[in-house]
Amino acid sequence: MRAGKRLFTLALAACLTLTGILQGTPVRSKAAKATKQTDEYADNSYAEYFEKTMNQQLIACLSGSDGTKAKIESTSGSGFKSTIEFTFKYSKISGLNPNQILNYIEEAINDNPNFCTLSTATSTRWVSDKVYVKVKSVLKATKSTHATAIRKYKNFLANIEYIPREAKKMSDREILLYLHDRLIQQARYSLDTGNNAVFIPYTMCDTANVVCQSYAAVLNHLMRDLGFTSYAVWSTSHAWNVVKLDGVWTNIDATWDDPVKRYYDYVMHDYFLCPLSAFKDSHDLSVFMKARFPGLATSATNDFGVLPKTNKVEVPVCYRTGVWFYAKGGRVYRWDGTSAAGTVESAIPQDANRCVNVLNHTVFVGGSDGLYTYSVEDGTLKKIADNIKVEGLLYFDRTLYYRTGSSWNKIVTYESSATYESLNGTSNAEKYKLVKPGKPTIVAKKSSSKSIRVAVSKAAKNANAGYQVQISTDSSFKNKKSKTISGTRVNIVGLTAGRTYYVRVRGIWKSRYFKKYGKWSKIKKG
Repeated sequence: MRAGKRLFTLALAACLTLTGILQGTPVRSKAAKATKQTDEYADNSYAEYFEKTMNQQLIACLSGSDGTKAKIESTSGSGFKSTIEFTFKYSKISGLNPNQILNYIEEAINDNPNFCTLSTATSTRWVSDKVYVKVKSVLKATKSTHATAIRKYKNFLANIEYIPREAKKMSDREILLYLHDRLIQQARYSLDTGNNAVFIPYTMCDTANVVCQSYAAVLNHLMRDLGFTSYAVWSTSHAWNVVKLDGVWTNIDATWDDPVKRYYDYVMHDYFLCPLSAFKDSHDLSVFMKARFPGLATSATNDFGVLPKTNKVEVPVCYRTGVWFYAKGGRVYRWDGTSAAGTVESAIPQDANRCVNVLNHTVFVGGSDGLYTYSVEDGTLKKIADNIKVEGLLYFDRTLYYRTGSSWNKIVTYESSATYESLNGTSNAEKYKLVKPGKPTIVAKKSSSKSIRVAVSKAAKNANAGYQVQISTDSSFKNKKSKTISGTRVNIVGLTAGRTYYVRVRGIWKSRYFKKYGKWSKIKKG
């Protein structure tokens, strides 16, 4: 993955506390949504199978399902703390080798926020009609640890998504620009590629120290949530994004627009909606990618000449209710999102260090002359901090910072009222509510010297999927045989005459791919 990035350390010391400036604004509607695009790569049986199967098994695991589910186990070495094992049907993936399986798992991680805690370090085990794949994670091996991390990550996505969701007239290009610039301000390219945490999406909302693999996955999650047809793609050493816009494929490389040895508020747009030719020979799709997306290397060559790129704007372009602002050459410019040029905001005087950013509908302006808020409606500046030199403004983790030299100082933090579920519904919820059946009452009697008839005399509450019957020659059920029945009666045959058998029954609740067993009945001897 692409090496090199900023070498500065973000100082999170709070320098100013501004009260009353920002007020929570509720999410009114899911207004901005990408134009629906045809996805010629959507119907891939392998990709669909891996993503769907992993998602079902992970949700079942975190929910406590008793059916087929992922298994979280402890591990050690190379910075990994756990593995999550997924089970696949051999008949579904028999045509793949382990490296191809890994690539499809990586695609699933890039497509589904539920997999934000997973890395692309895997091991594969083939047993009979099953294929077991262990995927490593840097998180502790507990369900609660992973569930909490997933929730945190998805609410991090929501805090970026809520402004485009709220905006009623954002074009597709404007939405992509907003996601691109917000993401780059959040990210910190890591030079420590020996730390496996830098490769996973979750780290973006944790330490923010990541590499291109995480940039591409997080941006893909954001774009897909907002309705875009997009993918994270990769060469042998780098990852970036392709997105369909106006019916054609184009490229976004947020990593390359976030260069090394620059301040955190430095945001390039050279690789935003650009052709592959912009990268020369560095973005040659891997062998797997070429097979997975035939023709993409030649079709994703479209260049969209939006203002931040054509005018070489190298700071965040900030959105405030239908208007964009950016700083260049000591002036603040207003832009409508479509014109070839912005217009100088004449009410804001020129200053060598002039900068601008937006947090929760409030426009902040900085410079050698201090820190201001700016009213878009009446064009007035209000000084909120004097005797400070502001050389940059940065959005990071729902907080606005100002820079003096290489030191960053907190201005104000705002938590939006949006949650991932409120913006995207519950289809990607990481937990499902299960119902545990009650305890049944049974009767067990020998029907012959080699058979026992078992009947449920009192049904188990919520046992909507029948019952599990177990029989054993010892009361501890160490050597047992199990049978699932859909009704309330079964005749167990083929037993050894003259031996004593023990029987117990429990109810089964099932919904979709989730399953929950109830308490065992009292043991009956026959």
